[in-house]
Amino acid sequence: MPCCARALCSNTRLHTRRHRTAAKKSLAVVGEQQRLAKRANSFYDVDADPKNVLVCGWRGRWDKDHTLLTSLVEEMSRGIPPGSTITFLNVKTTAGFGEIMQHDHFSETTLDRSLSDILAGHHDHGWCSDEITGVTVLHFSADPCLYEQVEPLLRDRHFDSAICIGTVVGQELPAASRDSRILTMLLILRDLTAGNDRPTHVVAENELDQTSGLALAPPRGSEGHLPDFVNTQAIIARTLVMSLAYPQIQDAISDLITTHEATANIAIVSAAALGLTEDRGPLAFGAVAHLVLEVYKFRGVAVGYLTLNDLYLVPSLDEEVTWTESHRIVCFLRRLAQDPALPPASVEITRGVGASI
Repeated sequence: MPCCARALCSNTRLHTRRHRTAAKKSLAVVGEQQRLAKRANSFYDVDADPKNVLVCGWRGRWDKDHTLLTSLVEEMSRGIPPGSTITFLNVKTTAGFGEIMQHDHFSETTLDRSLSDILAGHHDHGWCSDEITGVTVLHFSADPCLYEQVEPLLRDRHFDSAICIGTVVGQELPAASRDSRILTMLLILRDLTAGNDRPTHVVAENELDQTSGLALAPPRGSEGHLPDFVNTQAIIARTLVMSLAYPQIQDAISDLITTHEATANIAIVSAAALGLTEDRGPLAFGAVAHLVLEVYKFRGVAVGYLTLNDLYLVPSLDEEVTWTESHRIVCFLRRLAQDPALPPASVEITRGVGASI
């Protein structure tokens, strides 16, 4: 067994007989929940309003390995309701973007009037896949840092979330330049979304510590979110320090952050996909941890859970939770090619700790 798997599965000894018994009862309904896998594949209710997600910027690695982009799209799609859209805003030509999408089981589709209006008449086609039923991928060719180019897309149109990336097509920019682009994108989003009734949640990366303090993101309103910044350098620094301080975990960290198939990923699994529903009553986290081990053939380890608003890492095994469809289980998960029938993970957020994005 690879080192990461040994390290992550070492806590199985902590599961008590009571936890194992409760997990077996839940296993009895997992098969029924797999029949509802497409619903469980999202932590949103299927009747929720569709979401529009905007991705500003471009990763050079997406040109080199097309599967990184299509995998990212699939992961994002699992967290949004049917009828949603993911719009990529960058200077790549729409034809070039379409070639990448169609390289890996995505097909071009003609948009209906409501979806083509999102693109302000830019073009009338998008991309879809059987893997992400109900979600349409769109592309708008423009520089997200040029106000006059993105105004037709953003003016009077609502995007629930915007992901801002500092890298661009065909160029390697220094860290300061990438952060300058992030700040520019946020100012443009702030101005062009100011009249919207609903706030836009912004997720952006920053290379320099002061960038997050300087940023002026779109206003939150009473129900909005603070902008989320992914501090790239801090993640790299913490990984380096942890590896130097605790040399024995280096192999486990390497297993977690590499992009090869069958390596471990951090995954977020819908509670419903594991047969955990509100009508079953409270269930200890230890039972859920044992359930994850059983369902994923001892290649999954539960380390916490998410509600709509909070994250709980390494809770007590005896902590009882009344699980609902809004709960998601945070796991270390190793998938193999022969695992198509396993319950889906709603978001697998590592393939190199965000390498795909």
